[in-house]
Amino acid sequence: MSENLDEREGMGTTEEMVSQSEPLSLTDKFIGVITEPADTFAIIRAAGPKTSDWIVPLLVMAIILGISMFVRFSNPETAAQMQQQQEMAIQKRVDAGQMTQEQADQTIEQMEQFGGMTKIFAPIGAVLGYVAIFFLLCLFYWLIVRFIMKGDTNYSFILSVVGLSAFISAIDQIISILLMVVTGNAMANLSPALFVDSQAAGKTFYLLMVLAPISLWAQYVIGIGFAKTANISTAKGVIASFIVWLLFALLTVTTGFGA
Repeated sequence: MSENLDEREGMGTTEEMVSQSEPLSLTDKFIGVITEPADTFAIIRAAGPKTSDWIVPLLVMAIILGISMFVRFSNPETAAQMQQQQEMAIQKRVDAGQMTQEQADQTIEQMEQFGGMTKIFAPIGAVLGYVAIFFLLCLFYWLIVRFIMKGDTNYSFILSVVGLSAFISAIDQIISILLMVVTGNAMANLSPALFVDSQAAGKTFYLLMVLAPISLWAQYVIGIGFAKTANISTAKGVIASFIVWLLFALLTVTTGFGA
């Protein structure tokens, strides 16, 4: 009995220390999710979520993705690879009976005519697409954490956790851009797929792409964030994080979406 009381008193003391700590700046949070994610998210839980927790990293990630697409379509070598990938996707639709060869030829011809505009519209599409997927992902995460894992949280905390963890994903994207420039491979990223021919490997290539170590690290940090901000176990938080990751990984492997 006394041991339980001591344990509760200890937990109360820890919570008081967290609640009385000074609010973290965005820079502190950025460093914290990399070095001490559990303590950082515990402080965020005590202090409450802030709009800057997600809007700043969201904009940073969107800009980096826009730059990534611009680089892809500005470099002649990577642009040709992207064009070839699009043509292959169109041909698959023809083979599946979803469009005629004549329609495919017309589509490819239109793509070639507007090829110069692609370097403008592709980055815009990447930015808008990421913003939309961000909020959709957060919705899925909230439903899982709140109703399946029975977490004590709200949508704002989910935005903060996923947003701050996006700083890690931003690092991954910057490395991908550098690898793309160095290797001339439009699909280069820091994963086992870097050593595989994207055209020869097919679905295996996409599977290797989603196994990027930094991406997996970001998902783990998201799980820790869910655990600390929703008052659930670390195991439940990590499971909630990787459920959605697994669904998108399957989508990428089967369709190439998001690759």
